[in-house]
Amino acid sequence: MGKKYIIELPENTHWIQWIMEGTKDHHPYMDFKQVEDLTPYTEPDLEQARKEAYEEGFDVGRTLNTGKYEKGLNDAWDAARKIIRMPEGDLLNLFDVYSSVCTSVQAILKYDASEAIDKIRQYEQEQDAEIKVGDEVVGVFSDGKETRPFVFMRGTQEYYFGMYSDTGEFCRTVRLNLRKTGRHFPEIAAVLEKMRGDQR
Repeated sequence: MGKKYIIELPENTHWIQWIMEGTKDHHPYMDFKQVEDLTPYTEPDLEQARKEAYEEGFDVGRTLNTGKYEKGLNDAWDAARKIIRMPEGDLLNLFDVYSSVCTSVQAILKYDASEAIDKIRQYEQEQDAEIKVGDEVVGVFSDGKETRPFVFMRGTQEYYFGMYSDTGEFCRTVRLNLRKTGRHFPEIAAVLEKMRGDQR
């Protein structure tokens, strides 16, 4: 396909002529074209082009960020639920509210979502580090009520898993503040370690 150029033609131009060099014999020859057979140049609408480019970029960006946006919303709601369920003493220690009492509303008002999420993650890591496999614990709800005692086995970002001390049944609870009862069963940790070793 040949190159394209923009040239300005006088109003009374009816046809244009050009000289080309032959590809084989290199002899010059001429060709021409009538003006009405040419495609007229139209000045682009820059404002419309900018608008279309903006809308296209916006749509692409929204598509790329939808997953991140949804995850951010879910993380923020998850943090809010954990703050509401957290015992008052832990709220006071964790969120540094300048009061003798710290409520979940005070914590949410003082910190933005990312700060609260970071504090909760730190809190959960410290909590998990203190509690070891085989520790008997109870989960403490925000109103002070406690779960049945269970032997801690492992924790995820959402749940704690273990075995009820009184029945030996498997249990799963949402992440709560855990309180050690003082009893520890090293045999549980040994059995779990042996089971993992047997699967390697």
